[in-house]
Amino acid sequence: ASGNAGGYFGLSGANGHYINTSAQHDICVRSESNLLFSSGGAIERLRIDSNGEVGIGTVNPNAPLDVFTNTAATNKDLFMVRSATGAFAVQCSSVTASNPTWALRTFGSEDLVFSPGGNANTNEAVRIKSDGKVGIGLTNPAHDLDVYLNGRFNQLGAGGYGVLVGGSFSQTAFNFAVTGDVVGQG
Repeated sequence: ASGNAGGYFGLSGANGHYINTSAQHDICVRSESNLLFSSGGAIERLRIDSNGEVGIGTVNPNAPLDVFTNTAATNKDLFMVRSATGAFAVQCSSVTASNPTWALRTFGSEDLVFSPGGNANTNEAVRIKSDGKVGIGLTNPAHDLDVYLNGRFNQLGAGGYGVLVGGSFSQTAFNFAVTGDVVGQG
């Protein structure tokens, strides 16, 4: 112990070692360079570089948190956030492939919700249900694509259409009912 801290710093443990203090004190580890964590001998597992960027599986982190693996694997979860009953993962279809498919996935019957600018309870914009149904503007889509539109579909430039079903504007494969005001009908 140094000064009047009243604690100690040591390594202890019957089946392994851990850092311990005798009271509720902060433990501070400082380095003028990189801070490295290893396991399995001298195998580096985690690095905090001198810029504060954290690398897991890499000695050169390129972002505030950089997770990397080059061990051959298919459908590998590279990043996961878990709760008591579920999880959200970023998955790579093939770790060593030149152009793998990346998937955002949940476990069990959890929905995936996009809620820009707030939380899912008040700012939900898109929901993908666990059964694959997609809702835009609604929380419980009943069809493969269910859109609640409080606005309008606009024409997309000269000769283009905001919604085109069936390949040609003259086809009658798309029927709909209009309620309320119709603006810009021509």
